[in-house]
Amino acid sequence: MITISPNRTSHIDPWGALACAVAAMLFAAKGIFAKALYAHGLSFEGVVAIRAMISLPLFWWFALRRESLSAVASTPPRAILIAALAGALSYYLGALLDFFALTMIDASIERVLIFSYPAMVVIFTSARDRHWPEPRVLAATLLAYLGIFLLWVDSI
Repeated sequence: MITISPNRTSHIDPWGALACAVAAMLFAAKGIFAKALYAHGLSFEGVVAIRAMISLPLFWWFALRRESLSAVASTPPRAILIAALAGALSYYLGALLDFFALTMIDASIERVLIFSYPAMVVIFTSARDRHWPEPRVLAATLLAYLGIFLLWVDSI
């Protein structure tokens, strides 16, 4: 249950809501853009490389907006190495597999799978914590996977 503290207002920032909506639409359109690039002869490796080159300056910009340059520069080298390895594994390898999968499946199926990530988090968290999710969360998760199954059966 989400509660709002008495000191916080329930006012929604329109710029934040707009940014969230645009991000969701662009995230959903990623597969369509990738398919268009594939049709123009670009490989999935090329798409991932371009995506990484575009995103790296954005990650630095976000980091420097949050922390000062001196704080970033004073980060221990071991922490930077671990963060770089985690980023390479999570971001680059994940994107590589995602864009490779798009060479084999339809973009609409990829979008459904991406939007099932919250259900995957429920499953992994339940396994990690060794307890069943609440019945309504379990029902939503099962409905998400039923939808994926029906979409997959329809595409065969």
